[in-house]
Amino acid sequence: MPASSRPLPLYTAGAGAVPATQVFETGDVDNDILISLVEARPVLWDKFLETFKDRNLTRDARREICCALKNGFDDLENNEKNAFGK
Repeated sequence: MPASSRPLPLYTAGAGAVPATQVFETGDVDNDILISLVEARPVLWDKFLETFKDRNLTRDARREICCALKNGFDDLENNEKNAFGK
């Protein structure tokens, strides 16, 4: 499934589940949400997977996380994307 058509991961806390992008309007990144987003993408951390070595898949997984954490991430300039991703 292409990254753009995948549903955003949900963050559950308190009253219920909300898309992760709704949590980060202030620009602060919650460590628990970031960890859950990374855990949902084994291509980033499971070195025993063949796909772990695929730079395109790992780049796409990182981009998915950034899109989930920041509304409009794809619309940012490259230098802004790099600064956010650090």
